[in-house]
Amino acid sequence: TTLSSERVKFESCLHNREVVFVSSDPAFSVRSDGSVYVEQEVANLSKPVQFMVTARGLRDTRIWETTVKLAVAGHAPSIPLTQVGIEEMLSRAWDSQPRLIKFPRKHLRSSSSNSLRRQKRDWVIPPINVPENSRGPFPQMLVRIRSDQDVTVGIRYSITGAGADQPPSDIYSIDPVNGKMFVTKPLDREERASYHLRAHAVDMNGNQVENPIDLYIYVIDMNDNRPEFQNQVYNGSVDEGSKPGSSVMQVTAGDADDFTTANGMVRYRILSQTPHNPIPNMFTINSETGDIITVAAGLDRE
Repeated sequence: TTLSSERVKFESCLHNREVVFVSSDPAFSVRSDGSVYVEQEVANLSKPVQFMVTARGLRDTRIWETTVKLAVAGHAPSIPLTQVGIEEMLSRAWDSQPRLIKFPRKHLRSSSSNSLRRQKRDWVIPPINVPENSRGPFPQMLVRIRSDQDVTVGIRYSITGAGADQPPSDIYSIDPVNGKMFVTKPLDREERASYHLRAHAVDMNGNQVENPIDLYIYVIDMNDNRPEFQNQVYNGSVDEGSKPGSSVMQVTAGDADDFTTANGMVRYRILSQTPHNPIPNMFTINSETGDIITVAAGLDRE
């Protein structure tokens, strides 16, 4: 499978060339110009891939975030919408996420002069998937954050970032003692599709005992929006006596649901046609593009 190179644009931060892009998916990386490329072999691209890209300025404390979605061009969704109910989709989303997230273990690397304590680079924390429009009850537990050091010292856990201690605040919370992390209200993917939080562990005196870890939360789309036409009325024209296949007009509709899934895919059909002469169905519409054409000759303005 060949993926074309696409660019992730951060209009306000690209003016500063000293920007570092970080992908939450180790299979994909982002070059300094914003182009996304495959870092390692991807086992399965039959389903859309979604991950978060974070941009940090080397001389700036601000952080920019965006969600990147990759789909193989022309590949149909593997699960038709009509075959999966809302409850089944909710169940799949909850079952696919981790229930326990541990801070990365640290190991010693000895040298002649000293010993260095470092974190494994290959430690990848899977994203947390949260279906939108959940009925609760709330607060609803997502995962438990844990440090192995809680065996020897008292640990207090906290989370920071947009959705926790930054606007929109109080969407996510964590029990400081047992590390259980909760979502406090129903989510709406059309309002916000992803969140990036950081989990912290300190001792009873407030001293950091673990390096913060990044938590990526993806809001799973449900089919809760109907397609809407861009215009209420479309006016088309065609010459009389036109041959079959002559173009009349194109209608366009959009759906606020995730366009990489069946939920956001739009299909067209003509419900009725009048008048019924010279034939009852003088026009047809392309179900994917919305193009309307003639199917027979015989159009006579008089």
